[in-house]
Amino acid sequence: MFINHVVKNCLYLLLFTVCSVNAKQTSYQYYAMMAGVISPFLEYHPVIPLNENEIDNVNYYRVLKNDKDELQEIAYFENGIPSNNSYFKSHKVTYTRKNKNEYERKYFDIDNAPAFMWRHYYQGGDIHIERYTRSKDARTVILLDDKSTPIESGVGSHKLVATKVSAKQFLQTQFKLDGSATIFRTFMPNKASLISVDDLGFLDKVINVDPITFSPMHNKKSGFTTLKVNFDEFGVETGWDYLDSKGNLLNQPSGSDEEGIAKWAYFRQWENRDKGLFKKMWIQVYDQTGASTAHPNGAAAIRYTKDDKGRYIEAAFLDNTGQLYQSKTDGFARRVFDYNKDGERTIIKYDQHGIKID
Repeated sequence: MFINHVVKNCLYLLLFTVCSVNAKQTSYQYYAMMAGVISPFLEYHPVIPLNENEIDNVNYYRVLKNDKDELQEIAYFENGIPSNNSYFKSHKVTYTRKNKNEYERKYFDIDNAPAFMWRHYYQGGDIHIERYTRSKDARTVILLDDKSTPIESGVGSHKLVATKVSAKQFLQTQFKLDGSATIFRTFMPNKASLISVDDLGFLDKVINVDPITFSPMHNKKSGFTTLKVNFDEFGVETGWDYLDSKGNLLNQPSGSDEEGIAKWAYFRQWENRDKGLFKKMWIQVYDQTGASTAHPNGAAAIRYTKDDKGRYIEAAFLDNTGQLYQSKTDGFARRVFDYNKDGERTIIKYDQHGIKID
C-alpha cells in the first residue's frame, strides 16, 4: 500500500538513527515534492515517489542513498534541468560521513560551486556547511560558511542542540557564537522548543516550553503556545494552526501582524494527485471559532497559479466573491511571474483593473 511506502521512507527522519561509514551507493530515487520541516534535526523529507520514466517534463528531487538507507545527495531539477529553486534554495545538498557520530551537509549550485542554503528556521546567513555530531541522547549542529568559518544564521544561531525526549519528540535549543542562548526564529521566539513528528514521520507540533522546567508555556511575543502543522497522507502541507496551552485554536492578539487569525489552510486543484501536480492553490485563514476571516492585507483568499512546467506564474488577492481585491497595504491586486530562457523570474504587478503598476 502507498501508506506503507510512505512510512518506510519516513524512517530516516527519526532523530537518532545510527549512521554508517563506507556504505555503498545505490541507484537514484525520484520524488515530486519535499515535505516541510522546521528544524535542521528533521531530515529533508522528499515525498511522492516517481518512476524514472515519469520525470522528463516535471519538477523533481533526485535522491541518492547508500545501502544503509542513508542520504548521500539530494538534487533538484525543473523539467529535467538542474535548478537552484529547491526547498533549500540551491541545486543540491551532499552528505559526507566521517564516522557513525559525525557528518556534514554541504550545498552547491547548478555549476557545482559552493552555495549558501536558505530555510526559514535559519532566516538567512552564509550557510554552506551544517556539521552534525551525535551522542547517545543528543545531537548538535554548527553552522559554517564556504571557507569553514564559524558563522551565525540570520536569526543569530551558530550551534543548535537537540535532546531526545522520545522516538517522536526532541527538545531544541539554540546558541550564538559567544555561547549565549538565542531564539528559535523571529516568528516563534522560543528559547526552548519541544518538536514532534506524527505517525507517518511528518512534522506535527512545535511547542514553546520553559527553558528550565520544559513545561509548555504561552509565548507572549508569538501569541501562542503551540504551532500545529498539518499534512495530508502524501506528505503535502495543508496548513497550520495556532494553539493555546490546552490545545485549542487561538486567535493571534490585537496589534499583531495576524490579528484575529488562528488557522491557515491550503486548498489545491489537483491535475495528477499521485504525482503531486496541481495548477491552482488557494490560501484561506480562519479564526478560533473556525469561521473564515480576512488575510492580514484584507483579502479573503490568495490564489496561486502554475504553468505546465510546474512554475508559479500568478499570485492574486481575491475578495469574498472571488474577484480581484486591491490590497491597500501591498498596493496591487495580482502579481505575474515571467521567466526567461534561463529560468530567471521577473515579477510584474497589476491593480484590480488589469493596469500595470510600475
